[in-house]
Amino acid sequence: MAGMIKVDPEFQSLILPLADIEFKQLEEKILRDGCGDPLILWKGKDILVDGHDRYLICQEHKLCYKTLEREFSSKEEVVDWIVDNQLGRGNLTDSQVAYLRGKRCNFEKISGDRDGKSNRKIIGLKLKHAKLAEEFGVSPETIKKDGQFAKAVDAIERDIGPEFSRKILAEEFKLPKSDVLRLANKPINEKERIVEILKANESKRLADIEKEISVPIPNKHASMFNRTNDNIEWARWTWNPVVGCKHGCPYCYARDIANRFYGNFEPAFKPERLLAPKFTPMPSGASEDIGLKTVFVCSMADLFGDWVPQEWIDAVLESARNSPKWNFLFLTKNPKRLIDIDWPKNAWVGTTVDVQRRVKAAEEAFRQIDATVRFISCEPLQEKVEFDSMKIFDWIIVGGRSRCANLPEFQPKWEWVESILNQAREYGLKVYFKPNLTVRPREYPKDR
Repeated sequence: MAGMIKVDPEFQSLILPLADIEFKQLEEKILRDGCGDPLILWKGKDILVDGHDRYLICQEHKLCYKTLEREFSSKEEVVDWIVDNQLGRGNLTDSQVAYLRGKRCNFEKISGDRDGKSNRKIIGLKLKHAKLAEEFGVSPETIKKDGQFAKAVDAIERDIGPEFSRKILAEEFKLPKSDVLRLANKPINEKERIVEILKANESKRLADIEKEISVPIPNKHASMFNRTNDNIEWARWTWNPVVGCKHGCPYCYARDIANRFYGNFEPAFKPERLLAPKFTPMPSGASEDIGLKTVFVCSMADLFGDWVPQEWIDAVLESARNSPKWNFLFLTKNPKRLIDIDWPKNAWVGTTVDVQRRVKAAEEAFRQIDATVRFISCEPLQEKVEFDSMKIFDWIIVGGRSRCANLPEFQPKWEWVESILNQAREYGLKVYFKPNLTVRPREYPKDR
């Protein structure tokens, strides 16, 4: 009998992601028929090797599942098995096949490279490429290019997000592999501009987009804000001078990103990023679309966690205070630490209330907070939440739960959303429903 199942981020990164509609179809099938296929575990380690999406669905809906343990002698053998299993899926695009071969290439150890000498490393790489080329029935040069392509896709995912990299592999964008490599190597601010244009016109060529970008790009070493995805319309930018968190929320997307690309989610200060407000140009249209000048501060952290040194917080606030053209949105699950702060005029200050037990702390803290905008974020709304009074708040955000490594997508009940909406309307709060909130009333009259 297996113990507690563990999810390894490196193994999970080898699993080609399902599109949202595919995930919903799988969820509906499992809810209807049960989880028929067993989850594959690494024997003796209880690490999940295959069945990640099924495991998420079963965990969410508290469904039974079977497991099957397989013997593996090493991590490399597990990677080989996962890649071979993924390549056995039907209807893979050429890009998906190349990516999987490339991931296998990048995981494969180079034999004889213990002394690190460059000539031995070159020989080892050639032997590795030749070995995999024979296995996959392609040329060594193809394997080499596949490895470069896989690294490029992972770099784009790290900077832009998983949905964009999924579309690259699904070939929804008409980007040849050479363009993907060029895009991955661009400074992040230029990369974000190109992605925005591609989203509007998926068939556009990279060379044509490059000609369109006429605004000078600052030096690639200059820190700038990151552009957010379409689910964060209310703040089109993120800024992470502090990263990492110790709350341990099971639905945390930031931990997934950090573990996958950096190997940990430990709190850290990035002082070089304090200059981002200075180097990020204000986009055209910001006077009409407030989201274009609003910055979500520390989307990859809780700046006000008990573990964060006060000097980190002071440095971030000072940088925000010195950049009055931007609005800076601060959000925490630890509202008591917001009380004694002299907030800049351009600060929007909020706390997360996803469950009822957070209400009391939010109300007690915000009665003592003086800020231009005070708000509540009910994302993900996990149960019905009732406030004693909302008159101390100006704005409320309501959202569902997006899919993450530990949990599948989840929509709150309409009654919960309706309750929070009615409370907000009673006290005159502005209300923002996030795009990931898709629940709606489905009511019928009584049958006669």
